[in-house]
Amino acid sequence: MIKRIIYNLVIFIISIFIISTITFFLFELVPGNIYDTDLIKSANIIANIKEKYGLDEHISTRYFLMLKSTFSFDFGNSFIYDGLSVNEIIAKYFPISAILGLTSLISSFIVGVFIGYISSNSKSIKNIFFIIIILLISLPTFIIAVFLQYYFCVKFNLFPILWSANWINFILPIIALSIYPTTFIARLLSESIAGIKSSDYVFAAKARGLNEIRIWFSYILKNAITPVISYMGPLTASLLTGSFIVETIFNIPGLGRYFIYSINNRDYPVVMGLTLFYAVILISTNFIANVFVSVNNYKGKRIENR
Repeated sequence: MIKRIIYNLVIFIISIFIISTITFFLFELVPGNIYDTDLIKSANIIANIKEKYGLDEHISTRYFLMLKSTFSFDFGNSFIYDGLSVNEIIAKYFPISAILGLTSLISSFIVGVFIGYISSNSKSIKNIFFIIIILLISLPTFIIAVFLQYYFCVKFNLFPILWSANWINFILPIIALSIYPTTFIARLLSESIAGIKSSDYVFAAKARGLNEIRIWFSYILKNAITPVISYMGPLTASLLTGSFIVETIFNIPGLGRYFIYSINNRDYPVVMGLTLFYAVILISTNFIANVFVSVNNYKGKRIENR
């Protein structure tokens, strides 16, 4: 287990290095200068930006300055938001995105597991459910978000269309973000349960006279949910980063909306900082999911060998 943690830590560092390098050179390939924006008009500000980020230096010097700021997690101040550092932007706006993403994650998991369990025990429900899945998967998240906003906010006036920092503002965005992962989790669990029910160790448990509840929780659900847990790692990062367009549609002042705004306005420090911040989330959630699955697989093999 210790070797696995060290291995994942090394992968973490290498991944951050690769992502920061790719982001840096992508910005270098963009025509013009990073301070070419209508929001920066002062010659003094441009001179300070050049000095801060070594824009008059050779590209190799700028690259090593970028690496230094990356691993110290100090990206300086935003070009657009006067006097506001990248770390302050993350601290101020990420909690809103985190609430939206994590609530969508929890609701997707609970509803998906419930539907997956129901469909695994009824063939007719399973067939109906898979027809619904095909219909829902064919619709992009932003189409669903626009549909929900138009009908429930504009036409029926059931939800406020403007952001008011109230819990009711999160309901429609959570539904929009949760539909696809909910259907995916349900399908994944349903197929996994069907496979495990016919496994030898489940038949052996029934032959030993174990009660159905213990067989269900200790043998079926515990092993069937492993693929779902594997999916939860990338899903967590997907919901946190995939909320960009949903936040924009519902006018939610989360980190995703400001990320898009910083890209459009060539705010280099914010783009670099947020890219690496989301990369850390993605790698960390995958690492946690992998460790959990490894532990669960180890325990599962012990159960099979009993």
